[in-house]
Amino acid sequence: MIDYEIKKNVMDILNSFGVINANNAHDICILDYLNDSVQLMDFLCEIEERFSIEFDDEIIGYDMFNSLNGFCELIQSILECKGGDK
Repeated sequence: MIDYEIKKNVMDILNSFGVINANNAHDICILDYLNDSVQLMDFLCEIEERFSIEFDDEIIGYDMFNSLNGFCELIQSILECKGGDK
């Protein structure tokens, strides 16, 4: 199960990029909103800074943005491996 605080923080960052989940969909494809590679890299940098994590080059790819929930689960997994509690 996705940690609520993780998803809230990710949504806050997406909102700063102008992404608004107007119909409150349970899950969204991030690529539907951030489809420019520069935007995606800026988004990743914001995520890394907010959660004090670093994405390994091996896991970075467009498929990680297909699902907001999946992306949040990835962050949660990284935090758990790191021993963090954000």
